[in-house]
Amino acid sequence: GTAQRTGRRAMDSRGCNKTLARGVRHASLSTRASVGARRGRSRCGRGKPTGAGGCPPQPAPRRKVSVRAGSPRGRTKSPRGGKRKGGGGHHHHHQNTPQVDELLGLVRKNRLEDCVRVLSNYPEDVRKETFGSKYLRKTFLDYAKKVGASREAFSFLIEADKVDANCHTSSSLAGSKAESASNLIYYDTRMAGRVIGVCARNGDSRLARKTMDYLSQDKGLQLDIFMYTSAINACARRGEVQKACRLFRQSEIEDGLTPDVFMYCALLKVFRQAISQCSEDGAGEEEEELASARAGAERRSNALAGVSAAAGAEEAEDAEDAEDADGVGPSSSDLPSTKRGLLDRALEYMDYMKGEGIVGDVVLYNCLISTCGRALDFERAESFFWEMQSLGVQPNSKTYSILIHSCLTCGEGDKALEYFRDARGQAGVINAHLCAQAMQAHACLRTSGTDPEGTLGEALRLFKELDIEGVQIDGVASASLVSLAIDLGLHDRALEILGEVCERPTGGERLPPEPFAVAADACAKRGDMEGAKAILERIRESEDFLPNNELGSSLINAFSKAGDLVTSFEVLELLLDRGVVPNSYSFSGLLYACACHGLPVLALKLYSLAKNTGAVTNDPALAGVWCSAVLHAFLKTRREKFLASRETETDHDTGEILGRISTLVDEKLAPFKGRNQIVQGGDLSKEEIVGGIKMVYRDAVSKGYKPSVKVLDMMLECMCTNFYLERIQKVPEYSFQDNPPIIDVSDGVGLFSTTAFALFEEASDLGVLPPCVSQSDLEIKIDFRQLTPIVSEVCLLVLLRSLKRRWDSSQGNHDFKSLLLLLPRPTPTEVAEVTEGSVPLVDRKVKSLLRYIGMDYVNVERDDSEGVDPGMLCIVRPKTIKKCLSNDASRFESSFSLGYDTTSYDTTQEIRMADYNL
Repeated sequence: GTAQRTGRRAMDSRGCNKTLARGVRHASLSTRASVGARRGRSRCGRGKPTGAGGCPPQPAPRRKVSVRAGSPRGRTKSPRGGKRKGGGGHHHHHQNTPQVDELLGLVRKNRLEDCVRVLSNYPEDVRKETFGSKYLRKTFLDYAKKVGASREAFSFLIEADKVDANCHTSSSLAGSKAESASNLIYYDTRMAGRVIGVCARNGDSRLARKTMDYLSQDKGLQLDIFMYTSAINACARRGEVQKACRLFRQSEIEDGLTPDVFMYCALLKVFRQAISQCSEDGAGEEEEELASARAGAERRSNALAGVSAAAGAEEAEDAEDAEDADGVGPSSSDLPSTKRGLLDRALEYMDYMKGEGIVGDVVLYNCLISTCGRALDFERAESFFWEMQSLGVQPNSKTYSILIHSCLTCGEGDKALEYFRDARGQAGVINAHLCAQAMQAHACLRTSGTDPEGTLGEALRLFKELDIEGVQIDGVASASLVSLAIDLGLHDRALEILGEVCERPTGGERLPPEPFAVAADACAKRGDMEGAKAILERIRESEDFLPNNELGSSLINAFSKAGDLVTSFEVLELLLDRGVVPNSYSFSGLLYACACHGLPVLALKLYSLAKNTGAVTNDPALAGVWCSAVLHAFLKTRREKFLASRETETDHDTGEILGRISTLVDEKLAPFKGRNQIVQGGDLSKEEIVGGIKMVYRDAVSKGYKPSVKVLDMMLECMCTNFYLERIQKVPEYSFQDNPPIIDVSDGVGLFSTTAFALFEEASDLGVLPPCVSQSDLEIKIDFRQLTPIVSEVCLLVLLRSLKRRWDSSQGNHDFKSLLLLLPRPTPTEVAEVTEGSVPLVDRKVKSLLRYIGMDYVNVERDDSEGVDPGMLCIVRPKTIKKCLSNDASRFESSFSLGYDTTSYDTTQEIRMADYNL
């Protein structure tokens, strides 16, 4: 901003650092060590100099060095606000070299890591010429700040220093023929300062500190106050108080700087975030919890930048964080772990600032009041509000907003309205955000519980007064009024207020979608489908109404929960027609509707649309919910009861809307030309649907989702064969050939495809399955008590496949051990469910599979005298295993051929959503 540019001009006019590094003399163009006299000035110019009210701090000693004539101090703007005199203006693209154009193309595609890699492969002379492009350097760091690419920005700095791109001679700094007797080489620290700024935006305090160490230790340069302020700001995202306090002390002790109001404001932000993370009665988030993640990012940064760190450097830094400096500033050792304790420590720094004669500006006091509000200390927040006015610092709209928010946090609704009335008495302070807070404050009044109608009436009167006064009331303020009625338990009145908002003149502007979204969400929670349909009808009547994602997701949520499939997809159709791309919440509701009504093809198409439009997030939990929804939608089609109900309940309107939605989704997917498109077309085979489900499942796992055993059970059920469906589950839509499958353990005995075994092994590697297989010298034990029915079947087949490979590799000379199968004993509830036709039991599934493949087993009753259910034990002898794996036909003499026990459980099993946590 303007203040920053003015500060840099003052710095460049006063002097630069000059030191010896890498065999040449370097000097910094951006030091603020010599400007201690102006440390106390505020950002808005209202503050007093440092000398007012106290002794001015002694400036750090500085050296005399030459300053180039074309420095920021010498540049001025034209009267018309055009480009600077003496500057080159915008860097035209036709002046770029081919290498610069190539790198700019990568930067504009946000491929910053590729840009650094390509740049590092250029010859040294080409790299030096490439770094001469100011436009490339500015564009790269702008994009890095925008996307939070701090590692790439640091690597860019390292590559620049490898070819001395930041080094300038005294003649080049002067901008003309140098008259200096010595040919000094100066180091320009502006790129390094911007890199620290990128780290601050990304919240990467460790890399910000690493950049500062690189400048001070490797380059031998003195750090300026801008760098320290940015590094402290980098600590604010995670509330790393220890690091911020250490940087604060280091700026005074090691570099002789005097902290200004901006640095104190940055330090307050760190304390404020730490207070927010702190629980009411315990410690907040500690830095050690993030140590491993930051260490991994640091190693990747070192590999990318080519910078090697000494072993144990991070441990030494953490140890230094625990140490405390003596004599300068407040002590930061033994930081408290409560909100009040952290606030007290932050106020010690404020007292130290006042002792140095620094007067805060409105930004500092806003941050101070906000910090007190986060600590639930409203008395101190109020005292600082009056203190700033006594010092001549006038509060602005943000000050009142922060103060009212602190009142609402502490439940002081009366005081919030009192400060709102105070803000109304000042010109230019009231805005729409303050109006929204005033509406919310009525919910904290003492009369809200005893007289909700009166409280709502008072809020309505205030709302109309503000409207008459000409205050610009936006959608958030209107939504706050609707939300107030809902919080007071007046749902019908909320819908009436929504109608009044629709009728209120808007000056030709569109109706705001926020109050509609709040009302739709309330209808979804109360199950008021009539109210939700009325809101949808109002949206349809207003052709220029532009709904937002919150409104769309609330309506879809309401109708999908109520089982109204047609209206759910009508909302989707309305969103797409008006150019609104649904977000992840809308897609979650739509996938839920597909799961409830057994629409796997449409669910896969919606997933493809979400993936191409960027609605798929990196949230592992959300990815798991979507995967479960797609699985539900497909497995519904394998249930006899569901298929029978579909034939009787499906009407013409439902089929028409589903066909229209499917065509509309296909049209939206057409521009992507098949990219990320899982399925194409309408009528798909079982193999194509299962292939799409596998892609959804693997996408979820790649995002960090760890499926449960029940989700794995559903996934493995998708891998079963048609024979399994017809003979075992008796689904009428699936029919197998006249010839039964060959019972070969290697091929899944005709029940499962080989993909099921790969999925089972992947789940085992992810730690999804509990440890269930163990062996000794005499036996192999499998514990099925924590597994589901289909997972148990696949687990047994995986073990038999392994034994089959051993048998084949030994050419029939392998000696097997006995199999001990520990099965769960069914509870009375489970027995009743089986009788009524519900979920099958693990013990019957495993025993039926053993009989099907011709393995005799022996049941052994176990003693349960200790009161703990030990389960049931089945033993398979080695002789029986040899017969089975050698394909000896005599093994079926004691069992029925292809006689899988289909009477062990009802074939019309239902999928209960509670079982799979959808």
